[in-house]
Amino acid sequence: MNTINSLNSASILETLEKALPDPFFIIDSNGFYLEVLGGAENSLYDSAKYLKGKNLRDIMTLEKADFFFDVLNKAISQRKIQIVEYSLSSADCFGNPMDGPAQTQWFEGRVYPVEGFGADEINAVVWVAINITQRKTAEKEKDELIDKLEKAIEEINVYKKLIPICSYCKKIRDKQDKWHSFESYLHKNTDISFSHGICPQCKTKLYSELNLKE
Repeated sequence: MNTINSLNSASILETLEKALPDPFFIIDSNGFYLEVLGGAENSLYDSAKYLKGKNLRDIMTLEKADFFFDVLNKAISQRKIQIVEYSLSSADCFGNPMDGPAQTQWFEGRVYPVEGFGADEINAVVWVAINITQRKTAEKEKDELIDKLEKAIEEINVYKKLIPICSYCKKIRDKQDKWHSFESYLHKNTDISFSHGICPQCKTKLYSELNLKE
C-alpha cells in the first residue's frame, strides 16, 4: 500500500490544517463557526482556533458582524461565490490571542456556499481569508503617487498659462518673442472679439471739459 492510500481522512485534514498558510472557516447560516482550518502563517494571521463554536456576534463588533452576515447570506441565497475585501485588526476580534501582525490587515474573503447533507438546501459557507495587505499598501502608495503627479501637472499647466505682459504698455509677448497689443493677442489666440466704449473714469479724465452726458 502506497503512502497516499494509507492516509485516512483525519490525517489528511490534520496535514492540511498544519500546512495551509491561509485560514478558512466553515460558517453556518446562523453565523456559527463550525470549523476552523489552516492559518499556519503567523506573520500574516492571528491564530483562529478560538473561533470554533463561537458566533460572529460573539467575537466582533455589531458593524463587522453585520458585514459578515450580509456576505454569507448573499452566498447562500444566490448560490454563488462572493468575493469581498475588508480590514481587520486584532482589536476588532474579541478573545483574539493577538499572536499575529500588530497592525490592521486587509483580507480578500472568498465565500463559497455549501449544500446541506441529504438535502438541496444550502445552509453554510466556506470562507477563505487571504491576506492582501501588501497589495493594498502598494495600491495606496500608487494612488498617492498619482495624486502627487496630477497636482504637479496642474501646477505646470498654471505656469504654462502665465502670459508675459509689458508692465508699461501692456503689450503681450508670444512664443516667438513678438509683442502684440492686448486686443490683437487675444483675437489671434482666442475666439474673443472686442467692442469699444469708454468707462466713467476715463470719460471724466479725458472729456470732463465737454460735460458729456451719460
